[in-house]
Amino acid sequence: MDKLFLRNDKIKVALCAYGARIVSISVPDKNGKPTEVVLGYDSVEDYSKKGIYFGATVGRVANRIANASFVLDGKTYRLDKNNGSNCLHGGNDGLSNKTFIAKEQSETAVTFEYISKNGESGFPGELVIRVGYKLVGGGVVIEYSAHTDSPTLCALTNHTYFNLDGSFFAPVSVYDTLLKINADSILSINENFIPCVKMNVADTPFDFREFKKIGAQINDGHLQLKIAGGYDHNFCLNKAGLSEAAATAYSEKTGILMRVFTDKPGVQLYTGNFLGDGTAPFPYRSGFCLETQSFPNACNNAELGNVRLDPQGEYCSRTVYEFSVVI
Repeated sequence: MDKLFLRNDKIKVALCAYGARIVSISVPDKNGKPTEVVLGYDSVEDYSKKGIYFGATVGRVANRIANASFVLDGKTYRLDKNNGSNCLHGGNDGLSNKTFIAKEQSETAVTFEYISKNGESGFPGELVIRVGYKLVGGGVVIEYSAHTDSPTLCALTNHTYFNLDGSFFAPVSVYDTLLKINADSILSINENFIPCVKMNVADTPFDFREFKKIGAQINDGHLQLKIAGGYDHNFCLNKAGLSEAAATAYSEKTGILMRVFTDKPGVQLYTGNFLGDGTAPFPYRSGFCLETQSFPNACNNAELGNVRLDPQGEYCSRTVYEFSVVI
């Protein structure tokens, strides 16, 4: 697998064109030792067979679309049912399985491009997608853009699994990672993982408004945790925009702090509940995801926003994963 490397004096990142994905992020720990903080493989074959979206750009529509269908301008579109009755992350042949073209590469930045043809994975319109990565200080900035020749849907995100402890093999887990999310509510889910209504996080295991270990209440008997097998929920951010962190994670073991910034309204916290079988060598809950995104199933629920893209418009979004050390 050909890797593209970006580096400065604070961070080193490896990327690949398959899925326009993050393969590796190395940052100094509290002792100055370069430390790997993401789960990844060394071959396209591994990513295609057992990657579970590791590090990938996912879409055309991230997260789940109920009943794998939506209506646009009076026409019903049928998609892949690759997650029970749902379409997840664009279907069986979504962007995570596409080879992008690398353009405009420098020592600290690269842009990947892919043209999704009309009808690909069931989505209408030809969609030209660009995913840019650049290093700014100790941060990885991801810039998404897309335009279409006819009305369609577009909602992209990155699906990197993080472990700030710098170790990924059994018996390691993400339980001791401290996490804070700037959200007073989540989107509760039904038995098919589809959002129903907003649920206040107060007095629930979903209250991460102050730092709390991911594992502190992950095995609580709360119905929402039972449905998802852990955390796999969209947190409704109190403030969308890049001026303050949407989420912050910290490892006491390495001293590595990660702050996440986004201009999207939600962050999906996923705690690797399906890692294990088939994802060797990475065990159950050995990585967590903070996926910045539009609200899931918004195309079928107007109350959750709008993921429609028209020819006269442009899809633009930015996410920042910023790393530092706190001792």
